[in-house]
Amino acid sequence: MGFQPDHFYMYLSSEYTQSQLCPNTPRVFVNDFNEKINFTGQWEMAIVNMAYYPDENVTTPECKPKSIYILCDSIKSSYTPIGMANVLKRHYLTNEWESLSGSIAHPEYHRLSANCLSNIKIYITDAYFNLIQLTSGLLAVTLHFRKV
Repeated sequence: MGFQPDHFYMYLSSEYTQSQLCPNTPRVFVNDFNEKINFTGQWEMAIVNMAYYPDENVTTPECKPKSIYILCDSIKSSYTPIGMANVLKRHYLTNEWESLSGSIAHPEYHRLSANCLSNIKIYITDAYFNLIQLTSGLLAVTLHFRKV
């Protein structure tokens, strides 16, 4: 990447997958890039929007956590009450899974763990970092990257 702006947005989706061995689901997905993204200097990112689209023919799990954690392998780990983790955002759920959708009111920025990215992996977990029971539908996130 030749030209480097001071910030940019990136859309990721559980719909896109490169591997048939490990297909994407809404609770864990990887988006591979056509080209590596090289960052000059210090950069950080935050999740600014999230949208969940359930499958019409599949019922969502009845057992729903009160909050979820959005983890990302491309940010530096930080301390949590149960250990170190790459937590991008904690998100509180209301009565429906559809409350996963919407803009993030107060984005939390985190430093990137590397100066070069070839993919980004997103995990959706409960408070104990167990993957949530959400295996169907589509989850999309928008990330904001900015130079520090």
